[in-house]
Amino acid sequence: MRAAGEDLTLDQYIESRIFQVTPEFAQEMSEAGYPDLRRERLVEFRIHGVTPEFIQEIRKLGYSHVSAEQLVAMRIHGVTPEFIRSVEAAGYRRVPIDKLVQMRIFDIDPKMVRALDDAKD
Repeated sequence: MRAAGEDLTLDQYIESRIFQVTPEFAQEMSEAGYPDLRRERLVEFRIHGVTPEFIQEIRKLGYSHVSAEQLVAMRIHGVTPEFIRSVEAAGYRRVPIDKLVQMRIFDIDPKMVRALDDAKD
């Protein structure tokens, strides 16, 4: 991490070791389109399970410009690729990430939204 310009305290070094924030992980995130992430953000990614594979799956669903903060929020609130596919299957394409997060926070699933839409007709 020093090679990446990070001068770590002993506590930061221990935290990095606990969460396996390694130069290799930083490189993987850089290759996934998130270069120059600070160690704190890399720790967040590890804690919440933001992986290169997760990022790749989100991109395959058409979300190419997701911020690091949004990725963490998605993982915290359970916005998974499967959830996004279920929203799309209900007829809602390219729902903004922030709306997907809100749906999970307020326990709104695609079936509920579809039922409300049907009730309007």
